[in-house]
Amino acid sequence: RWSRLESPSHCTSSTSTAALKDRCNISTTVGSRSEVNNAVSATDGNTTIMAEAAPHRIAGRRPGDAPHDEKATDGKPLIGVLALQGSVEEHIDVLHKLGAATREIRVKEEVAGVDGLIFPGGESTAMAIMTEGDGLFPALREAVGNGVPAYGTCAGLILLADDCVGQKAGGQALVGGLDCTVCRNYFGAQVSSFELPLEGFPDAAPAVFIRAPAILKRGPTC
Repeated sequence: RWSRLESPSHCTSSTSTAALKDRCNISTTVGSRSEVNNAVSATDGNTTIMAEAAPHRIAGRRPGDAPHDEKATDGKPLIGVLALQGSVEEHIDVLHKLGAATREIRVKEEVAGVDGLIFPGGESTAMAIMTEGDGLFPALREAVGNGVPAYGTCAGLILLADDCVGQKAGGQALVGGLDCTVCRNYFGAQVSSFELPLEGFPDAAPAVFIRAPAILKRGPTC
């Protein structure tokens, strides 16, 4: 429970929102769009699998994904996954195992017709920078506002929050729709993430501890 956590000095639930925004200000410099697009993500050693899938993902969908006409999903729910950066592949794999059709969303035209939206973990600032001026976030904002169910993981939680503290200098775009205030990097800077071996499990993979966001305040509809 959040009440049992020791709040860091830069993000306390008793501090005003204005003060939080001032104390949590992060002057992070993110690379250019091409640098972000060329970044490589490796998860659980599946770098080869990710690389093989990349050409299809750049084209807008993976092999076996539903075409952009939602009527061709054979009755399966069509779930759109924001596919700019982050744990896109992992979310899509789970959705396929659950029997859903998926669509990777990179441009505003791909938002129409989905039955649900997933905002995966990754880097919320990078996602916002990559979509500046292309109309994608307004389209997502409209879909969520019209009642399309949405699910956010880590960075996705930040994007779905109505208010966020600890934004980069100058702020960042949010989709909104979730009546809450979220603090980015609540547990410290991303460079402080670490891995540790699990005691008592010598053959287990190291446990990875990342710096996640936290919900500081929720409204009556959250």
